[in-house]
Amino acid sequence: MIIFGILALSFVSAGIFIEPLKPVYNYGDLLTVNTNLVSPSSASGHYTADLNCGINLSIPIFNQFIYLTPNNEKYFEIATELSDNKLRNITSNCFVRTNFNSDAVSSSSFKLSDVVELDTDLAFDELKPGASVSIDGTAFKESELPFNGYVELFIPSLNLYKSGVIQNGKLNISTILPANSKSGAHNVTLIVHDSDAFGKDLNKGGQEYNIKILQVLGTVEIVAEKENIKPGEDFVFSIDARDQAGDPISGQASILISEPNGLPFIKKVVKPGETQKIPFSLNNTPGYWSIETTITGITKRKLFYLAEVPKIQTSLINDTLLVTNIGNSVYEGPLEVTIGSHVEVKQLNLKVGETDKFTLHAPDGTYSISVLGDDGSQTLGNTFLTGNAIRINDLKDDFFSTVSDPLIWW
Repeated sequence: MIIFGILALSFVSAGIFIEPLKPVYNYGDLLTVNTNLVSPSSASGHYTADLNCGINLSIPIFNQFIYLTPNNEKYFEIATELSDNKLRNITSNCFVRTNFNSDAVSSSSFKLSDVVELDTDLAFDELKPGASVSIDGTAFKESELPFNGYVELFIPSLNLYKSGVIQNGKLNISTILPANSKSGAHNVTLIVHDSDAFGKDLNKGGQEYNIKILQVLGTVEIVAEKENIKPGEDFVFSIDARDQAGDPISGQASILISEPNGLPFIKKVVKPGETQKIPFSLNNTPGYWSIETTITGITKRKLFYLAEVPKIQTSLINDTLLVTNIGNSVYEGPLEVTIGSHVEVKQLNLKVGETDKFTLHAPDGTYSISVLGDDGSQTLGNTFLTGNAIRINDLKDDFFSTVSDPLIWW
């Protein structure tokens, strides 16, 4: 009878009660199941609990032999960490099933998640090179628990990477943009994750942002095709303006071209990168000219040389030979004048724009007149000359000799 009573006690039915579970748990969370047992009479046996997911997965999480006295409750807190490798890739809901003797009760089901939800704010979406990219915010598991783990920031287009730690759901990470960052749009990726004791990721989350790096003027250069030019040629140049990454920059640049004496010659606005041509003629002053450009606060200056070109122009009016310096510098040198077959040579010293006049004399008759200078031989035509002999007199010398002639005075 005693043995029969003990066996009968073991099979007495007991009530199992389980508090509702949260609807979502994340990997690595502590699953706590609060249960209690009530039996109208004495009972004993193993009280067990299994975590069930899907169709076939069942993981034992609790097993304890207990003894119940009549009409008394016994409370249990069953706890387990949701980090078993068998739980990986679970897509269906899970629940806890408890057993005591012949009674079995299942808890409410819950979702097993690996999602970390981020609420972040990017301080600025337009940045200058060398500025700081800073992201602040919070990170919570889908189970609404503060996240503890790691954060990584990637900017692939700039080959930029930064890592940090998240504690109690507080997220703050920043990095400095390179000074030579390429301008334009760039993608910023933020990834958060944690891991188990074996280094395998448990939960993860991420966000993407777009930032715009502004174009900042880095260098300005005046690029000239030639730095030594002659009158009659164009001074060909362009403004080469580049940003922090060495890329061409758009916009406008002002230029000022000044003469050797410092007086302004040309002022205008040009576009960087476009070829500019400034024509120079013989009436422009030779020497070192300057070109100055200014773009967004940066000024560059360059010198170029306009060569000296002495050049004369000759013409014949009746018996007068006119020689004019049409070059841009003093003309010094000989001028060969041919009257018929006779050659005379005159030394010239003409300032810019100055003209010398010579009177041609020869025995009465018509003569062919030609000159030979730096530009070669030039035939001026035929003219009628008078005189006792072939000679060339400077008009000023003729005037003074005439004025000083005593016969004239008499």
